Amino acid sequence: MATFTPSNPQAVAGSASSQLSIAISAAATTTTLNATQTATASGATVTVEATVKAVFGAAAFGTVTFKNGATVLGTASVNGNGVARLTLPLAFSSYSVQAFYSGSSTATASQSATKTVVVSPVVTPVVQSTTTKLTASTNSLAIGQSVRLTARVKAANGAAVTTGQVQFFRGSILLGTLNLDSYGQASWTVNGLGVGSYGLRAVYVGTSNFLTSTSTVATVTVSKQATRLAFVTPPTSGGLVGEPVTVQLRVTPAVSGSPIGTVTLTINSAIVGTAKVDGNGMVKLTFPTGYNSGLGSIRFLYSGSSTFESSTLDLSR
Repeated sequence: MATFTPSNPQAVAGSASSQLSIAISAAATTTTLNATQTATASGATVTVEATVKAVFGAAAFGTVTFKNGATVLGTASVNGNGVARLTLPLAFSSYSVQAFYSGSSTATASQSATKTVVVSPVVTPVVQSTTTKLTASTNSLAIGQSVRLTARVKAANGAAVTTGQVQFFRGSILLGTLNLDSYGQASWTVNGLGVGSYGLRAVYVGTSNFLTSTSTVATVTVSKQATRLAFVTPPTSGGLVGEPVTVQLRVTPAVSGSPIGTVTLTINSAIVGTAKVDGNGMVKLTFPTGYNSGLGSIRFLYSGSSTFESSTLDLSR
């Protein structure tokens, strides 16, 4: 209401207006709901966030209640930026989450649209036991030869395991590691074994779905390499009586390599001469008094070595 008071009351009469009423209403608001993720696994947490905005820049304060249908999940206060947050540990289910702003003396209440949050069950991988079988291409070989090892891995249900790696061992020494192929197999070739016996095994390393397993031990025995003694230049008769006769022989390995050692010539078990085998497996020996039909029993004996077997060549007259 306004009142007029004249400066000269005698000349002008005073007056007053009618009363004017002004009503100030609370500012309207909108509430928007967001979630850090709308699909997660059971046991994980989901943070829901409601943003409250008032018209004409009015401040929104108060609380926001988050609900799953009619069930209250929790309540959070609106901060100075108009945001309310709540972190929820959600079990396996599907949730229809909605945010309800309480309103205040200066802002009206409002609610968000519904947002669906799907929580999946935790999937625990099925871990199967395995068996590993090891086979060797041979259990007996000569030095210089190789042996091929094949590992086969199967799951508890009998199916071939085609993922993961197999390690091959000689005793405690790791020989190598290979991936399993599409048939559940891995093969490794072992070379350079010396004379002796060796225990070989295979270990399946395992994966997140298959447990590790170890094969039984495959025993492989490596022997000396056999040799053959033969003439390159055989003895001949017909020369002068008592004149020395020289022969040449070669020591040949059954597999590979260069035999070392000596060759001894005996006549009637008596040693007549000994010579060293050269790098080509060749050796020369001499009949000191010639070679004729009356000499009797003649033998050439290769001594052998740590890696080559001995061998003989006999002549009987």
